[in-house]
Amino acid sequence: MTNAIFYTLLFMYLLFTVVALFYYLSGPAKKMPFQLNNEFLRGTWEHRNVDTQGQPWFIRYAFTDTDFVITAQPPLPIQGKYKMVNEIENLLALEFYHITSAQTDYRHPQHLQVSIDRRDNTLTIDNRTYHRVNTTQNS
Repeated sequence: MTNAIFYTLLFMYLLFTVVALFYYLSGPAKKMPFQLNNEFLRGTWEHRNVDTQGQPWFIRYAFTDTDFVITAQPPLPIQGKYKMVNEIENLLALEFYHITSAQTDYRHPQHLQVSIDRRDNTLTIDNRTYHRVNTTQNS
């Protein structure tokens, strides 16, 4: 291998490394974090089931831009604010904060993982499948 070929390959390698590093540091993913599933999450999601005595129960999550409300039967009202802390393809990591509930005092943020299935229009939270009840439009 001649010196000219060696230096050409070295220059191409360095140029590729600089371009890849520049794209990573200033690419479109840095400008729009957590945007892939942000709109899809907004709305009301419900899981219904029956307990061992045959009594029906449900859990309902309602998400807006920054707020959430959890309602359930038997009653379990919880509300507060949320933000996405990570998004990897169809898996979201949410952080709940400023949580108010009549039954529990939440002093620290709570974390929740949500799996999104766009094809079936469902969410999976704690191994339970939630179906969309309605969507929330932005004002």
